[in-house]
Amino acid sequence: MSDRVVHNKYIYSYILTTINTLSRNTGMALMAALITMVFTHSTNAAELVVIASSGSDFKVGQVVDSSSDIKLAGDGTLTLISESGKIFALKGPRSGAVEVEGSAEKNGGLIPSIKNILSSEKTEASTLGVMRSIGGPKHPSDPWAIIANKTGKYCVTLSKPVVLWRADAKKTRSLILINLDNNHKVKTVWSSGQNILYWPRLMPMVDGATYRVDLAGENRLPKLTVALVPNQPTQAHAAVWMSQNGCEKQALRLLQSIN
Repeated sequence: MSDRVVHNKYIYSYILTTINTLSRNTGMALMAALITMVFTHSTNAAELVVIASSGSDFKVGQVVDSSSDIKLAGDGTLTLISESGKIFALKGPRSGAVEVEGSAEKNGGLIPSIKNILSSEKTEASTLGVMRSIGGPKHPSDPWAIIANKTGKYCVTLSKPVVLWRADAKKTRSLILINLDNNHKVKTVWSSGQNILYWPRLMPMVDGATYRVDLAGENRLPKLTVALVPNQPTQAHAAVWMSQNGCEKQALRLLQSIN
């Protein structure tokens, strides 16, 4: 609980105690009850973090109070995440607070973790709202895609098909995948015009395994280490897990894809 909330609760408690002491009739008692309701609502305000902003004064990574007056012009949009991982997509014109159920959530660390993800890549994060639907030439639009020609660690989920991605899809090329832990090899064809290729069915996806990619025409042999993301309550929680387990770029792209 923040110092501000603790301070406010102290003040509210003092005021209510004074009012109740002075109450000598039904009218004053009713007033005390109404003030209690207002104060309870205020102290239950939740923190929200901005993950996308367009046409507004709010910045990506900014933390706002759900009880504050959040104003958006007619063309303004704002996407926020609460501590529970719930998404709030706001559109202008609007003015007012954001109603968050169970707003008196205990701080589980999701908000600061998301803020860290967004601040870790300032250049990409600053264009988060603009790049939401753009894959770009260097990155796939699917945050779960494995970049076939780039060595690194990749987080995948078995709740959806695992895919390999390439920027240049002009030519048909042969592809050889090798599990370097057991030397199991699979050969397949990557057809022209296809930026993605489904992970070969005959190559098991093993948590923690490292695979070498031999794509015809490439002068390098990238090594891909995979991590299976355990079940998470929300995409925001999955992004935090990914960031904490070596998949920072994917975590940022996953936040980009949330709407």
